Amino acid sequence: MNPTSVEKMFNRVKKDLRDLFDDGTTNVIREAVGLVNSSYKRYNQGKQSTWGYTIYPDRPMKFRTSQRPTQDNHVDLYCEFQWGDNELPVSQDIKIRVWGLHDALIFREGLDALKIQEALTDPERSIKGRVISRYHFDRVYREGSGKVSPEYHPKYHLQIGGKSLPAELCWHPETFDIPRIPHHPMDLFLACQLIAINFFPDHYKNIQKESEWHAQVANTQRTLLEEYYKNCLECIRNGDSLMDMLREP
Repeated sequence: MNPTSVEKMFNRVKKDLRDLFDDGTTNVIREAVGLVNSSYKRYNQGKQSTWGYTIYPDRPMKFRTSQRPTQDNHVDLYCEFQWGDNELPVSQDIKIRVWGLHDALIFREGLDALKIQEALTDPERSIKGRVISRYHFDRVYREGSGKVSPEYHPKYHLQIGGKSLPAELCWHPETFDIPRIPHHPMDLFLACQLIAINFFPDHYKNIQKESEWHAQVANTQRTLLEEYYKNCLECIRNGDSLMDMLREP
C-alpha cells in the first residue's frame, strides 16, 4: 500500500458519494489525505514506524439523513488506519454510528433513565440525537506481545456495540463485553460501500454501474479479501475449525 492508492480511494469516495455527505465531510476527507502524505514522509525519514491517517469521532465523516429504514436517522464514520511495508494495514479500526433523531428513538419511555432525558434536553448539548446502534470493525494487533487473551479475538472482527463515547448516550450497556464476530478485513471504501447499500439504496444502484466505481471495488477486494478468503477455503477443505483458525492468539 502507498499514499497514492489511499488518495485514489478517497477521491473515488468523494466523487461518487458526495451527494450523500453532510456539510463538512469533504473537508474531513481532505484533512485525512493530508495526514496520509505527511505521515508517509515521516515514515520514510525513519521518524515513525508506521504511516496512515485518523478520522476523529468529534469530526467524523457524516452522511446526510438516511433514505431507509426511516428518515429519522443519520450515519457517521470515524476510523484509524496504519500501514507498514505491506498491502494490509497493521492497524484497522472503523466505527460506524447510527444516530436516531426522532423523539421516540432517542428516549424510550419506561426504559431509559431520567438522566438520559436530561442529557438529551440539556441546552448546552451540541450533538443532535442519540446513537441507537454502532458497529466496530477491528483488527487485533499483538505482534511480539506473547500474550494470549482469555477472550475470543478473531484477528479481524466485528463488534455490534463496542466501547461507546459518553456523548453518544448509546443504548448498549457499557459493562457488557459484546462478542467479537469474525469478519473479513475492511477499509474506509468498503465501509462507505456498506453505508451506501444499506442507507442510500437508490443512490447505490446508480453508482454500482459506473466503471470507475466497479474498478475500485475490484481492486479493494483483491487487496484486502483475496488472501483472507483463500485461507478460509483452505481451512474448510482441510476439515479444520474455521473459528479457531481466524482467532488471534
